[in-house]
Amino acid sequence: AVSRDAVKPALKKLAEDSIAKVGVVFVVDTLDYLHRGGRIGGAQRLIGNALLLGADRAPLSYRSVDEVAYREAIVVFYEVQSIEPLKKIFIEQYLFSAAQYAGA
Repeated sequence: AVSRDAVKPALKKLAEDSIAKVGVVFVVDTLDYLHRGGRIGGAQRLIGNALLLGADRAPLSYRSVDEVAYREAIVVFYEVQSIEPLKKIFIEQYLFSAAQYAGA
């Protein structure tokens, strides 16, 4: 059997070596919050949305999400471990955004 004290240094070294190799990538579904927070300017937001529209995609907009429905969906996600209510909100918002950006 190996003692816990013998394993700690090896695990620490493994973790430190792994940190140097890990990269982080994230994707946002809308540039609105980055713009509001000052992370990107208006022109960057406009270009980002233009690229989406040019690729026949629509930027998502969550402005019309019912707060109560969203909170309930989050509770269901964590308590029941079901993503269905959040999926429904996502799809509704995608359709809303597509209609807004398509001018329908």
